[in-house]
Amino acid sequence: MAAAEDIHGEAIEKLKQIQDELEKINEKELLEIKQKHNEMSKLLYDKRNNVIESIPDFWKTAFLGHTDLRNLLSEEDQEVFKYFSSLEVENHEDVKSGYSITFNFNPNRHFSDAKIVKLF
Repeated sequence: MAAAEDIHGEAIEKLKQIQDELEKINEKELLEIKQKHNEMSKLLYDKRNNVIESIPDFWKTAFLGHTDLRNLLSEEDQEVFKYFSSLEVENHEDVKSGYSITFNFNPNRHFSDAKIVKLF
């Protein structure tokens, strides 16, 4: 009986090793696909930002049109949106390490920074 248990134990250990190898391959391939997707998407996001910049009060309208965000924006927040020029989402080189959102502003009297960055 012990010999049968040894054979089963060895087989299970081999299966675990193979599964670990499969998971490493899958993780590497998915990472490469995500990185390629991010590169391709960036061009389209840039094009979209160019169109958005031509629409007056786009960001103010978008945020006020969102049911959850609308109630969070004060009158002063809405005033700041007049200076909000673009939003950029940038994935970090290592996709697993997160991304950042950059809010770009034209010069205004509310704050001196032209960019506000939130890291995730």
